Amino acid sequence: MSNAGSNPAPVINIIRRKRKGEKREGEKMSDNKCGAPAMYRYTWPGKDESLACITCAMKLQTVAAAIGLHLQIIKLSEEEMLNGLTCLQEKEKVK
Repeated sequence: MSNAGSNPAPVINIIRRKRKGEKREGEKMSDNKCGAPAMYRYTWPGKDESLACITCAMKLQTVAAAIGLHLQIIKLSEEEMLNGLTCLQEKEKVK
């Protein structure tokens, strides 16, 4: 997981939208989020950046490898981690 090219601006925009309850077109705001402390930000090809905890980041890497897509994952800076950012991944559904 790379730390190159760390730019906090997209993460800050996600935080602002999350606090205000705003969403972008096609973006779902849900209470069904993982909620664990975020440690990484990631980007799928052609998609906006989002946040993930260590567990979700590893699952995302596994999915990316399985479908053959590049997933950019960047570790958050210590300052970003201390801001109380949480994982925005959907919780796993328990059957």
